[in-house]
Amino acid sequence: MAEEQQAGGQESQDGGTPDGEGAQPVTFEAVYKALPDTQRGAIDGHITGLKSALADERNGRKALEKQLRDLSKQAEDGSALKAQLDKLAEEQASTTAKATFFEAAHEAQVKNLRLAWLAATDYGLVDTKTGQADFAKLKAMAPELFTQKPQPQGNAGNGAKQTGVADGKSMNDFIRAASGRR
Repeated sequence: MAEEQQAGGQESQDGGTPDGEGAQPVTFEAVYKALPDTQRGAIDGHITGLKSALADERNGRKALEKQLRDLSKQAEDGSALKAQLDKLAEEQASTTAKATFFEAAHEAQVKNLRLAWLAATDYGLVDTKTGQADFAKLKAMAPELFTQKPQPQGNAGNGAKQTGVADGKSMNDFIRAASGRR
């Protein structure tokens, strides 16, 4: 890609043209597609390892929750131990559901994961056992929780149907003022 930029000089580092026209925000998908197959393979291998570690962690949490519930069944009804075991099992299930929600929320471009969890549970849009949520409805009810696609901040000049310099001074005016001339 660097050779293409040097040879053609058509693209800037942000993926747009050098003068800023048509500049698009850089995304992981665009960078990933531009990589050679060997580099993509290295990234895929790393991601696969991370996903398997995450799956192992989730399976461990589910096994712990199951053990807590089994111990709770063995405890006497109405005892303090049974109440504590039930509470621990519920907390474990809630933690697993939150982890699933946070992963999906990140992909849905949620800005504040904790506030999104609270809003989704308050609106009844999340299954507290599995963590699955309806992000489309959440976005309709609380759009401020989601990131917006960035809009480039730029001014193409006086000919672009945008306002130009507010005070009407040009660079020559600034240079003359700095040198003591007016």
